[in-house]
Amino acid sequence: MGRDGEALTQADYSLFVRFLHMASPYVAGHRGRTFVVVIPGEVVANKQRLYNLLEDILLLHGLGVKTVIVCGAAKQIDAYLHARGREPLIVGAYRVTDEVAMQGAIEAAGTVATFVSAFLSKLRLLTAPSIPVVRRHARSEGGQFHFAPAVQVVNGNYVTAKRRGIVNGIDFGSMGQVRFVQRGAIEQQLSAGNLVLLTNIGVSSSGELLNCNCFDVATHAAVELRADKLLLLTGQDVRDLELPHYLPLDDAEAMITATVCGGDEACIMESLELLGHADAASKASSFLSSGNGNGSGRAHANGSSTGSSSGDERGGMSGTESDSDSGSSRAWADEQQQQLGVGWQQQGGGSGGGVAVAAAPPRAAGQRPSGGNGSSAAAELTLDLDSWQQIGFPNAVLAAVVACKNGVKRAHLIDSDSDGALLLEMYTRDGTPGVCMIAADLYEGIRAAEGRDAGGLQQLLGMLAAEGFSLPFPLEDVPQRLQDITVIEREGKILGAAAITDLGAADDGVRVAELGVFVVHPAYRRAGFGDSLLDYVEQELRLKGFRRVAIVAGEGSYEWFAQRDFARVGAAARSILLPGWRSEELGAAAAAAPQLAPAQLYVKPIVDLDSSVDAQPGKRIGF
Repeated sequence: MGRDGEALTQADYSLFVRFLHMASPYVAGHRGRTFVVVIPGEVVANKQRLYNLLEDILLLHGLGVKTVIVCGAAKQIDAYLHARGREPLIVGAYRVTDEVAMQGAIEAAGTVATFVSAFLSKLRLLTAPSIPVVRRHARSEGGQFHFAPAVQVVNGNYVTAKRRGIVNGIDFGSMGQVRFVQRGAIEQQLSAGNLVLLTNIGVSSSGELLNCNCFDVATHAAVELRADKLLLLTGQDVRDLELPHYLPLDDAEAMITATVCGGDEACIMESLELLGHADAASKASSFLSSGNGNGSGRAHANGSSTGSSSGDERGGMSGTESDSDSGSSRAWADEQQQQLGVGWQQQGGGSGGGVAVAAAPPRAAGQRPSGGNGSSAAAELTLDLDSWQQIGFPNAVLAAVVACKNGVKRAHLIDSDSDGALLLEMYTRDGTPGVCMIAADLYEGIRAAEGRDAGGLQQLLGMLAAEGFSLPFPLEDVPQRLQDITVIEREGKILGAAAITDLGAADDGVRVAELGVFVVHPAYRRAGFGDSLLDYVEQELRLKGFRRVAIVAGEGSYEWFAQRDFARVGAAARSILLPGWRSEELGAAAAAAPQLAPAQLYVKPIVDLDSSVDAQPGKRIGF
């Protein structure tokens, strides 16, 4: 059945089956993950757009995603005041919420919550198919069918807030600022299979109802629930920015500071103080000098990270990009988490030839580090929306940056006018136009090897050799092979490396690169470094004209690579998928050691991309 209930024709069946096969890895990858979806008041006010979006969210939930919806009500509160002859009063980024405005906020939140809950209770989509389908494919109990709502939607006093109070002589009345969300209570509902709905209403410690900003609520929820994704529905203000499909977090921060300040160094430093990330200063300067900043608060960001389609290899699907942490990688991650950023204030309170599999399986989907409610944290995080307004970018963009700076791995800005964009972004490789993803640390520290890396590389490759893997070149030759090596480097330490050899053209005319070394330091495995490094190398190979990457597997298991679309094609010796000289070389090596199992060949095609989605390595996500 289609969105409006229309049946698929037989001509569409094959496309439907192809889509199921294409989407299945993402379905498995997202199952058990936590997504926070923000629906601003202007989207809520457009009933048809809201209907379609809620259908997509219901399908998302039915596919196993733990879903938190945050609905705004700013437009509805304005309408309430206009109907009573009142003009909305907003000072800075906050509404002056007197008794009448607060009554409007309560009514708007109640109406939205009731409407959304009722719509999500409809018997349709994956979680609750139509009654004829149920009767055809399911058994009744005791001869009777009982049709429950499609999903249980829960809403309660999950948002704890405080009064904004009097600021610069202005009493903001019942305007609230979020202190934290009740993490334990929300996670309990999500674990029970319920969909959690949050609104603009927060509750103070004294039981007072307060009107809060939906981006304030959503960002706290995403950070404190350690959400895997923050999905923000956007409008014309974000559309005008013409953002690329993917923005690394550092590039997003540089774009914001550069375009707001127009090259003024003092302004950049002041904005960076608000952003909480002084390291972006040099990026902001280079962004401006390259001509990508336009000196206005509404920038065109195309030059910063030119177009990238992304699928959800971005979507948390890959094994090493899971939440798994261990050893030093966890300690490193915890250190990064302590760096608060972007408009937050901290307040006291409350394998052959030596390719090594560099990653271990993730822990169970949805498994999270232990911890209590946000109320038990050593510090509370308070969003300063006034500083956001000073920066001058849409709240959705800044919320995405804030969330990524504080532990949310990926934030997606999804054009609310693009029907189905949410599902296409989550369940296809190349995503869809009208979406920008901001992501933290996916390619940080990945670069071409340099002379200063030789010692660290020799140490890392020595560890690989000690594990029983043969190297494609002697350790003492590392300084002469640096041009073929890509490294992951953090704070002067080499955490991972990949070495590529140009084999030339195979018998079928395809240019082939051999991945002779691929390793991540044992203390930093299971933290996503392997996926990021492999993705970066594949992007680089594409730009250099390679269309096939090969691994000659002589020792160990290569399941990690098989999970990333490397196909085992048989014995490497005399394979037509390798250039003749290389296959003959391998054949001679096999004949010289007949007692050993023959080396196996794993290959992966480097697909061509349309020029509109091609980009430099590290400027797109997904192969």
